Amino acid sequence: MRQLVGSNPRRTTRELARDLGAHYVTIARHLHNWRSAEVATQLLSCKRTDDSRLKSIITGDEKCCLYSIKTSRHWVDKGDQPEPQPKKGPHPSKIIPSV
Repeated sequence: MRQLVGSNPRRTTRELARDLGAHYVTIARHLHNWRSAEVATQLLSCKRTDDSRLKSIITGDEKCCLYSIKTSRHWVDKGDQPEPQPKKGPHPSKIIPSV
């Protein structure tokens, strides 16, 4: 089974079961025991950079402000409407020291 998986790692458990004459659940158990997992090729090919912080900073007219996308959640009983929450300001207040 390792040779079949090694030759074509994109094969499904049903294809492996058909070739080996076993049930696909048995193949899935063996793969799980080997700690094998299907990996989406899209996740492997995506660019891993730390640009997420740069995307939250807005610049313009020689000013820089932080855009916070965080929202707060809270529990509400079933059937009740949540209390309206006012929107926060576009950015927290900042102190700019000058010398």
